[in-house]
Amino acid sequence: MAHVPLPDWDWTVGNLLRVAQQVHVRLWTDLVGPDLTSPQYALLVVVSHEPGIDQRSAGERASLDKATIADMIARMVRHGWLRRARDPDDARRNLVSLTPAGWRVLREATPIIDEVQLRLATPVPADDFDVLLDLLRTITHVELAARTSGQVVEIVAGHHRFAIPELPAVLGHLIRRAQQAHERLWSHEIGGLTSSQTALLSATAEAPFSDQRSLGERAHLDKATGAEMIARMMRRSLVSRTRDVHDARRNLLTLTPAGEQALREVTPGIVRVESLLTESLTARQQDRFRHLLGAVARMPASAQPARLASASH
Repeated sequence: MAHVPLPDWDWTVGNLLRVAQQVHVRLWTDLVGPDLTSPQYALLVVVSHEPGIDQRSAGERASLDKATIADMIARMVRHGWLRRARDPDDARRNLVSLTPAGWRVLREATPIIDEVQLRLATPVPADDFDVLLDLLRTITHVELAARTSGQVVEIVAGHHRFAIPELPAVLGHLIRRAQQAHERLWSHEIGGLTSSQTALLSATAEAPFSDQRSLGERAHLDKATGAEMIARMMRRSLVSRTRDVHDARRNLLTLTPAGEQALREVTPGIVRVESLLTESLTARQQDRFRHLLGAVARMPASAQPARLASASH
């Protein structure tokens, strides 16, 4: 088989989605905190728009798989945010709706999550923001509800009237959904090495004999994840580690022949995944998508805010 050159890994759509999702998670953690996750909020939004929706449909709209949705709804029922009941017309189906506590969480969280999305979109020129949303919707095959055209929907709960955006108009949700699509394609077309492991191999190939911390940063891995991943890849003899003769505290990494071979073998799969993920975009749209998504992914940590005092709820 002819050798397929490794694409510029940093600018593949899959890698940009992975890093943009990490930026979203950091912003969410700083502003929202640990008590409400992005998938949980998505589920609350879905149920607020469709009270009494069945569990499976709610999971699909929130971009959650079957196993995840069942466990998440069970936890949210225990939190007192959701109520669940058997469908009187089909005992195999569970119907879910928000409790008063769930409405309160949604009402209090929405302005903070709006701020998360605003910060996430900061690097994107205002004139290009809707373009980025449209491109993300195209590759994830998600459509806006005709009744809203991407605008917010007013919800009346008790004496409160407040606006909740449709999920297909939320940047962070679309990035998460697109990354999930990439991971599904990756699993089907490649398997074996994960995209994060490939990122580390690629970084090591580009900068051999770099220290472990630097390579983790180049691959956009946090310190703990990078250290654990390097240890696993050493056990598989994909990378070798030597002590820096000028600084005994530093470990320098390079690819082994097996690591070089693994990177060569995964390259055709990377090209296939990239093609499948972006097949609904023209070549010009693909270039623009990479440019706009790259702006989000390259957001410097210094531009990401500390936790808002008002975010605790």
